[in-house]
Amino acid sequence: MAKRLDRLQSDHDIAVKLIAEIEFDLTGRKIYTNPGQQHNFDVGGVWPDIALVRSRPIFSDQLILVAEIETPDSVTNDEASQWKTYSELGCNFVLYVPFAQCEEARRLCNQHRIMPSELKWYSVVQGTLVTQCC
Repeated sequence: MAKRLDRLQSDHDIAVKLIAEIEFDLTGRKIYTNPGQQHNFDVGGVWPDIALVRSRPIFSDQLILVAEIETPDSVTNDEASQWKTYSELGCNFVLYVPFAQCEEARRLCNQHRIMPSELKWYSVVQGTLVTQCC
């Protein structure tokens, strides 16, 4: 987990909430978030910002996606090692970074041999979320 300034942690937590609410089709699925220091849902001992699971009444829920949301100060080598873990979970891994960090995130993914299902930039302006592929 990244060590962020309070302001950036607040921005991160708002982005996690908005991305979880807006980006994913929840039909037959549950979504869990782990903003800030919260540990609401773990995946094999790791705590992604967002986890999307398919609800299956007879069987245990099936993990179908994890997403990690970064801030300008957390697109780093240290965080890339966490991305590597998420990319190896056997489900889709979506990495969200601020627009200005797209190239650095792409470079880190290449350096660490990480292949996210999607690498997207995001921006939150006056409570409105905008996302796009990097």
